[in-house]
Amino acid sequence: MTSKNSTALAFWEKRYREDPALGSGVGSKGYWKRRKLDILSEAIRRHGVTSVLDLGCGDMQVLSDLPELEQLDYIGVDFSEEVLAKNRERFPGKTFIHSDLDSLETLDVPPCDLIVCFDVLFHIESDETYRKLCHFFFNSGARAAAITYAVGRHDSNNTQMWYRDFDEEMSGLPFAYVDRHLAPFRLDCERLAVFDLARPGSGEPVTEIAYVATPDRFGQLDMSLRTLVESGSGFDRVSVFVPRGCEGQLSAEDRRISVRPFDSLIADYPFADKAQICNLRSERVVFLDTDTFLLRPLDRIWRRSDRPFMARPAAIYGRVLWNAEIWAALRDRFGSTDVPMFNSGFVIFQQYAHRKIAEDWIEIMRLFRAGELEMPNDDSRCPDQWGLALAIGKNSVPYEEMNPSEHAFGFKEEDPEGAVVYHSGHDRYAEIRRFLVEQCAVGGLPAPGLRYPEYKEPVPLSRRLKEALPGPARSALSKAARKIGLRS
Repeated sequence: MTSKNSTALAFWEKRYREDPALGSGVGSKGYWKRRKLDILSEAIRRHGVTSVLDLGCGDMQVLSDLPELEQLDYIGVDFSEEVLAKNRERFPGKTFIHSDLDSLETLDVPPCDLIVCFDVLFHIESDETYRKLCHFFFNSGARAAAITYAVGRHDSNNTQMWYRDFDEEMSGLPFAYVDRHLAPFRLDCERLAVFDLARPGSGEPVTEIAYVATPDRFGQLDMSLRTLVESGSGFDRVSVFVPRGCEGQLSAEDRRISVRPFDSLIADYPFADKAQICNLRSERVVFLDTDTFLLRPLDRIWRRSDRPFMARPAAIYGRVLWNAEIWAALRDRFGSTDVPMFNSGFVIFQQYAHRKIAEDWIEIMRLFRAGELEMPNDDSRCPDQWGLALAIGKNSVPYEEMNPSEHAFGFKEEDPEGAVVYHSGHDRYAEIRRFLVEQCAVGGLPAPGLRYPEYKEPVPLSRRLKEALPGPARSALSKAARKIGLRS
């Protein structure tokens, strides 16, 4: 399958109709077919795969002999009706969709564990379509992607072959993965690979951490990322959203981290850009403000509850200046259940809940900023939090409230003892950061360009915190709180 143009479509329709023995070509036969089957079976075992999305399935010369096929929920996509009709006859229990690669963003398919795309990239003429497909591989929410691609640019005498340098093309795309299993393929310039997009054998949903950072917060971002990596948290990837044009200022050697440029959702209201996370396709998405420190594994929180949304009610909710009548009227307008106003600086979405509320969250923020909705208090920074609460309530998303031991508010001078995430607030950020670096050796000083080292299993941050100020009277964290002026 390739981008739909009359020449390419005619080429493949003619081959499938008049030369079915050749079918998808020599890369799907004999030794090369066995190589593909072996690498697929290994990926299926490694990730416990139960569902597959096969982009450019063609005549299924390879996957038809996959030992695990019968047990898999399989979806094949191709632009040739000729071959899809034959596939439906041969595999009545499988799903086949007629679509073009240019329409991937509108492809209505459920999330799948494994993306397969064999011998397709070589046949794509359009640079834009090539990049769109590569973006889909690594941002579809799958646990792994099995693909063939070229390294280096090579000319081909075959008018239906276009070789691009995969690594070069990917350098400009959000591109993150846990591991890569690489093997040579037919030609010197071709590769057969499986990218692990999630931790093998973790038994956890694909977990993506997300930040939104403007250049003035890149220093905070650096420190929060360091505490994340050293906290022992279980995650598969990190997406850092930055204003378009700033992405060149950041780079990461840790291959799990990718930088994503964005255009503002609402002019002159940067808090709205937290909703950029709704574009992510991972099953579990965790958003963190840049002024957060991760002191313990995030896993502690989501292992307590499988509710689709987890957050702590905001400190501002219910204060004297809060207008309960206006809030009740807003809930009635949007058909929202009575939910707290959550602090949006650290939230956990599970079971794809972020995608369910996306449109409502953004639209409600827009209405507040346009003056079309009355504000329940006088804090003009908060439409993101009001909109989040109303969107959660409107869509009846089950939620779990975090407590101070999971999300501690530094701006309320809460004790960090036992906290998983310590949310400093900008006023107290510098002194807290200084303590963590100097006393607990967290991360070290920020490196120019945010070039994070390759991941190594860390000494648990909680242990280093306890060792920083030993003593039986109180925990190290309580002592740390007094040291930096926080109330315990």
